[in-house]
Amino acid sequence: MGFKVAGADIVGYSAQLSYLYDDVFRAESYIQQHGNFSFHQSGIIGSLAGQHADLMDQLQKLHDNLEEILLRSKEALSEIGARYQETDEATSARIDATYPESPRPHMER
Repeated sequence: MGFKVAGADIVGYSAQLSYLYDDVFRAESYIQQHGNFSFHQSGIIGSLAGQHADLMDQLQKLHDNLEEILLRSKEALSEIGARYQETDEATSARIDATYPESPRPHMER
């Protein structure tokens, strides 16, 4: 059993997290645009209960947390993927250096 990592795949996954970050941002914008009610829209009962405002605050905190997690995960995965790619390239170069040089004919133009 072995362990194999494709650095390019990790970098690709981090790019997908950027799309999710954008989705969360758009969802947050939608909720702010359509979820906030004025005094006249919510009525006197809505203002007294305050539950809607609490829900909106909770949603804002949730979106803030999601954005933070996605952004930090994207950054970390990008860095990890780049390190795997660098390691793979360095290992390949070391292995290639152990092979004898192959003779090639000299071409003149």
